[in-house]
Amino acid sequence: MHTDSQNNFFLNNIIFLITVSFLFTRVLVFVGLPSSINHIHYLLIFMSYLWSLAFIKDSQNISLNKLIFLFVLFILVSTLYNKISKFNFIVYTLIILEPFFYYIFLIRVKLSLIDQKFIKKIIILFSSMNTLICYIQYFIFNLKHDDVQGLFVNLGAGHHVAGFVATLTATYVFFLTKMNNYIKFTIILILVSVNLFSDAKQVVLSFVIALFIFYLIKFFKTKNITYILKILFNTGLMIILIYILYSINKDYFSPYFSKNIDEIKEGLNLKFSIFELFKYYHHSYLNNFFGLGPGQTTSRLALMIPDYQNFLFFNFSINELTNIIWIFQQSNYTTATSTGSSLFAPFFFWGGIYGDIGAAGVLIYLFLWQQILKLNEYDEYSIFLVILVLLKGIVFNWPEEPPFILFIVSLLAIRFYEIKNSKDIKKL
Repeated sequence: MHTDSQNNFFLNNIIFLITVSFLFTRVLVFVGLPSSINHIHYLLIFMSYLWSLAFIKDSQNISLNKLIFLFVLFILVSTLYNKISKFNFIVYTLIILEPFFYYIFLIRVKLSLIDQKFIKKIIILFSSMNTLICYIQYFIFNLKHDDVQGLFVNLGAGHHVAGFVATLTATYVFFLTKMNNYIKFTIILILVSVNLFSDAKQVVLSFVIALFIFYLIKFFKTKNITYILKILFNTGLMIILIYILYSINKDYFSPYFSKNIDEIKEGLNLKFSIFELFKYYHHSYLNNFFGLGPGQTTSRLALMIPDYQNFLFFNFSINELTNIIWIFQQSNYTTATSTGSSLFAPFFFWGGIYGDIGAAGVLIYLFLWQQILKLNEYDEYSIFLVILVLLKGIVFNWPEEPPFILFIVSLLAIRFYEIKNSKDIKKL
């Protein structure tokens, strides 16, 4: 018979191992471990999800599990319709559904207050380590811009991920911690400054837009003058913070201010022109609903396949369209990785999911996030995080980038328990 302490020990170790697998493996590979451990989180999270379904009874997430089952069936239909390899189906499913597998695992295991504190501590621990390493890389090793990668060394977008992790932690401090405003502002400044060191302008811009959208929604939902004043006050703090960062290093923000409307329009036109390329490869109107199949356009899997085509026994289906879009990207000054902005890159999540599994797949995916918001009772911070995920999908394949999306899901699960605890206290 298992005691509560044994269960706590087991859960804490599983959660710690999973967190290490998506936040720390780049460091482990850097010091000599095989690069294959970078992908072990897919297996760990999927097995944890299956274990929670098999051994834990919980009726509150039935709708989310049904949607996941429907989504898996739909990906299978897209795979069969387009005659794509079963390996594409398996890996694509693991990639795109990983955040939902992890969220369900975390809420099904019914973490105790001790376990909840533990998961908060490890999230804060790794975020602090990431921030500290960024400061060391910048001030001691004199690394600049893309080379400041924190925990995510040798990851292509490591500098952006380092900035995201730090800034996501800053949003948690901003929204949910109760501390002196001066201390809160100092902590946020320390965390957000990571973007300055790592040249992650995209991170700053996306968070500002996400906050703007969030407050705009709240503005139209409330008639409360106190809340509106609070919005204005928080917006003022954000403007001051950006101004301070701008004053420290004007060169950091100059690429945004120097672009004119025509350049931005050209970049966006190039980015979204991939939808016309998709249609060229459609062999039926049904491709609008089912796509071209998993990993056949601009998804994370499509980008991974060339590197793993001959890995072990895998035999992936590959489409020349991915390479054509890559050549198209690199041949344009505005979108090329060496000269352009990642904001205009034609490889982005919403293009990839539509191209791979069609409009119906996009719709089911959006309902999955709606179900998470429902479980979190449409909490303000949870809404902000989901807005951020959806927004980042316009820029790049961020909803499929493990450190980014699993860190967000960890925060959503933490918030799920905080809401539950608050309700339990009110009942007393």
